[in-house]
Amino acid sequence: MPTEALKSSSRPAGPRNLMPATLDESSVIVAFSVTSGGRIVAANRTMLEAAGSRSLEQLLGRSLPEELLADSSDWQHWQAADSTGYARDVEARIRVSDGKDVVLRGDIRRIARPGGGDSLLSGMFVDVTNVKNLENALQRSARMEALSALVTGAVHDFNNILTVLVGNLY
Repeated sequence: MPTEALKSSSRPAGPRNLMPATLDESSVIVAFSVTSGGRIVAANRTMLEAAGSRSLEQLLGRSLPEELLADSSDWQHWQAADSTGYARDVEARIRVSDGKDVVLRGDIRRIARPGGGDSLLSGMFVDVTNVKNLENALQRSARMEALSALVTGAVHDFNNILTVLVGNLY
């Protein structure tokens, strides 16, 4: 649920009003901004859904590296973007309140904060959780197929040995 501050096109610049209306309305792009210390200062509706938050107020101020990232080593991508200005094709896992992980893939950019002050790290991602689950299922299927072929070959060879033994008994 977006707040009025996120919907307003004439809103003043501030930490709660950093998300452009076009990104806030996106149902595909997961977008959010954090301080260089990792505190969330803006998020769109899709990020709220991905993080399992009911409102923007629940998400603002939370620590991305300490509270939301499933693997704290994923924070290195944000640190790289802070030092170089950009990080491409980043994959990160967000821990949702029900204990499941949401896999996000996208880019992070350092942006100047409206009205001055410290720059922010803004990420735009696509939720690739279902794609990752399908990839894992396909890999498991391929492993099972390879195991099946191996077992079939072993059974066939054993059958050949038994045929020779039974043939020599008569």
